[in-house]
Amino acid sequence: MFKRILYSTLVSLLALLVACGGGGSGSDNPGNPGNPGNPGNPGNPQPASNLNGPLQGYLFVGDEGEYLDLSTGRFVSVAQDDIDYTVMPSSDGNEFVVVVEDYRHVSFGQWKDAIEIHDAKTGLTVDRFEISEAIVGGAKLSPDRQIVAAIWRNEDNGEDYDDERLTLFSRDGAVLGRSAQKDVDSFDWLPDGRLVYTVGKTIYLTSQSHRVDTANGIASFADGLGVPTSVSASPDGRRIVFERVTGHGSPYIRWLDATLWMMNTDGTDIHQVATTDEDKPRLNSPVWS
Repeated sequence: MFKRILYSTLVSLLALLVACGGGGSGSDNPGNPGNPGNPGNPGNPQPASNLNGPLQGYLFVGDEGEYLDLSTGRFVSVAQDDIDYTVMPSSDGNEFVVVVEDYRHVSFGQWKDAIEIHDAKTGLTVDRFEISEAIVGGAKLSPDRQIVAAIWRNEDNGEDYDDERLTLFSRDGAVLGRSAQKDVDSFDWLPDGRLVYTVGKTIYLTSQSHRVDTANGIASFADGLGVPTSVSASPDGRRIVFERVTGHGSPYIRWLDATLWMMNTDGTDIHQVATTDEDKPRLNSPVWS
């Protein structure tokens, strides 16, 4: 069961880099962002093929806008290096969503963010729309790729950091709905089009597909038991894996003191799925394969 989960932890990432001889930077050999198999610039030395043996596939790092080619151990940038962006692939891998921060300057202190949908084979932009600041983190396409979900606060309407709601957009940028709960921290799509998301110490599940205006709390945690975040739904929609944050670690790194937990989609069978001997474990950002 545990093999079906990719644990994006500092320990495992370092292990991958060591196995790959130190990894690499997408700026060294970015290749074609729409075609991860493209060898890139033939003038640059290429890593040995199948450096990691039978290990294949691509692990997207949404906060950095890069993916890790597991066969070569190289990081590859998906978009430009001189802008702030996040990237998330669709569940079928045919498209990916890029959130570009401060895409266009409107007036003093006001910017527009942009959400772009790219074809994964060609890298070409298929759809793009601008939106008032600010999109928080990455956006995700629904399983049918018709709706974009993102955590958004509309600063043009005076919304502040406590007003960040899970918001659904059409591919042309129309707002289709917003969550009743504010201060949403993480979310994910289920295969049937429902969404799971976290607010404070509670995990919510929407009651209808492709709608976010009604949701029920399926699990809450008492003080001292950690705050749930980084929810990820299994491909069959039956289980949810998440981290429970118990501390903030160092202010200079993104990793939080946390442990990994799992439960059924109805909120039952909550149990821890990974442990460590460390006093302050940092098991972060679980993602299903």
